[in-house]
Amino acid sequence: YINQIDNAHTARAKYVDLNQFSDFLFQNKINTLGQLASLSNFRIEKYCQIFLENRFRLGNSIATVQRKKSSIINFVTYLQFRFNQLFTYVPLIKGDQFMITRSKGVTESLTYEEWFKLKEQLKISRNKELLPLVCFAILAGGRRISECQNVLWKDIEFKNDRLKIWPLKRKTEGFEYQPLEKELKSILEALFEFKGKPDKNERVFVSKQQSIDKSLKYYAKKTDINKRISFHTLRATFITWGLERGDSMSELLNATLHSSPNMLRYYDRTSSLKTN
Repeated sequence: YINQIDNAHTARAKYVDLNQFSDFLFQNKINTLGQLASLSNFRIEKYCQIFLENRFRLGNSIATVQRKKSSIINFVTYLQFRFNQLFTYVPLIKGDQFMITRSKGVTESLTYEEWFKLKEQLKISRNKELLPLVCFAILAGGRRISECQNVLWKDIEFKNDRLKIWPLKRKTEGFEYQPLEKELKSILEALFEFKGKPDKNERVFVSKQQSIDKSLKYYAKKTDINKRISFHTLRATFITWGLERGDSMSELLNATLHSSPNMLRYYDRTSSLKTN
């Protein structure tokens, strides 16, 4: 089952989850798939529930326990597909206490002062792609990480001072043009030279989100920015700055490529009352 998972990080996580579940079953004298399949639906669900509750008591976070719940369900679904005469049922694991709830104020934004301090720190990063990527996210309309990672060099039209963005959450296909700001243009030109003038069909940014988020947290801590920083912070920052400048809703929608004004409210940090 693990060998069929393409993503190495996901495979490792599921390997850990299922080994822990297997150890738990062994402790309860369930040593084979046949013994597991012979249990009643109620008992299988009960064992799953107890396992998850034990992991939570051992100090696993809600997010981690939720992942383990998903790993078990996916694995039993796989067993049902491979051994349909043996496994006829996928457990319905109750676990409302393991659900992750997110408040509207979870994504914080940066002030101008914090942004300038962070930008100075990013200049000394060994990852020379980090500063251009972060600047791209903010200066190109509050871009999502997935949108940044899909930009090719041919999408950046230096001569025309514009760039193509391929919105991944739009139902309609196609790209949108965004203006190429002077500061961002200079930064991207420097990155183009640093990378040895790569082929126009190569991706501009190849850094992984996990690595980017880790770097942002590190440099934010170095600059005494006492906030929960992630790449999504940059999108919230762009929208908040726009609202503070007095940009119209239509201007922000054209930049962020949101389909509804209601979505902008999630990122609005101009008033703490709006995010409670």
